[in-house]
Amino acid sequence: MNDDIIKQDLLLIGGGHAHVMAMKQLAMTKPAGVRMTLISSSLMTPYSGMLPGLIAGHYDYDAVHIDLARLCRALGVRFIEDTVVSLDLEQRTVYSQKHPPFHYDVLSIDIGSTPDLASIPGAAEYTHAVKPVDQFLNYWSDLVARIQNKAHGQSIEIALVGAGASGVEVALAVQHRLSQLKPELTLRYHLVSATPDILPGHNDKVRKRYQAVLDKRNVRVHRNFRVTRVAAGNLFDESDPASLKTLECDEIIWATSASAPFWPKQTGLACSDKGFIQVNACLQSISHPSVFAAGDIADVLDHARPKAGVFAVRQGKPLAENLLRALSGEKLKPFV
Repeated sequence: MNDDIIKQDLLLIGGGHAHVMAMKQLAMTKPAGVRMTLISSSLMTPYSGMLPGLIAGHYDYDAVHIDLARLCRALGVRFIEDTVVSLDLEQRTVYSQKHPPFHYDVLSIDIGSTPDLASIPGAAEYTHAVKPVDQFLNYWSDLVARIQNKAHGQSIEIALVGAGASGVEVALAVQHRLSQLKPELTLRYHLVSATPDILPGHNDKVRKRYQAVLDKRNVRVHRNFRVTRVAAGNLFDESDPASLKTLECDEIIWATSASAPFWPKQTGLACSDKGFIQVNACLQSISHPSVFAAGDIADVLDHARPKAGVFAVRQGKPLAENLLRALSGEKLKPFV
C-alpha cells in the first residue's frame, strides 16, 4: 500500500478476468489517496480460455490459474479472501460472510456466471457443470481416476450438453485426454445440441470444419435435442410430445445456459431476468452510478456479447480507466 492518506475506497468484488487486468492497469497508475481492495471467495482464479487445454492435458493446474493473493501483494492491493453475500447501495456498504462490513466510494463487480441448472429438472443432481471451473476440475480428476481403473472391455457413454464454442472445445478436450488413458476401453462421446447445428454463433465455414473434426474423433452430434429433464444415466427431450427423445449415458457434462448469482438482483441493482447486472457502454450500472460490472456477470445493454472470458479480458483496461474517472468525478468513456 502507498503511504498517502486514504481519501477514497475502490472495492472490487470477484477475481475475474476483467478485474485481474484492471488491477494491473490501476496499479501502474497509482491513484493518490485511493485504497484498492479485492474481495474474492478463492485464492486461485482459473483462466476459462485455457480450461480445454487443461482437460486435454496440455497444461497443468498452475499454468491455468492466477494466484490472486500473490498478485495483489505485487500490485499493492488489499486482498480479502471471503464471500460477499449482499450490499447496501444507499450506504455504499458490502457485507461478507467472515469480515466486518466494507465501505466503498466506487464498487466494481466481476463474479462470473454459473450454469443454469435449476431450470432443468434433475440437472443439478445428475450432471457436472463446466463452471465453476474448480468444482468441475475436482470431478474431472475423479473421472480420470475412474477411467484408469476400468476393466478391459468395458464401455462408457459420455455426453456433453451444449454445442456452443465451450461445449465443442470441452467435448474434444475430453475425448483427446480419455482416449489416451486406456485405448482398450470403448468410450463413446455424445455432443447434445438444442439447435439444428453446432456452434450457432459462428459462420458456416467454422461449423463445417469443426463438424469434420468431430466426425474424425467419433463424437456423435445429437441435433435439435433440447434437454428438458435429466435422470440418473439419461437425458430427455420432451419438448415435443409427439417425438420424445432420450439418450442413455454414464457421464453427463453440462456446458450451456449461464445464470447469475442471486445476491446482485436482491440488492436492488438493475438486472436482467436471469440476474445479470445491466450496465451501459461505460460498464457502469444503469441504476447506481457508483457501481460498475464486467465479465460474465454484466449485461452490456449497448453491446451484447457472449458470456466468454475473451470479452472479459478486453473489458479490463477500459474498466480501469472508467473507475479512475469515477473516483475523480470526470466524465466516463464508452467502450466498444
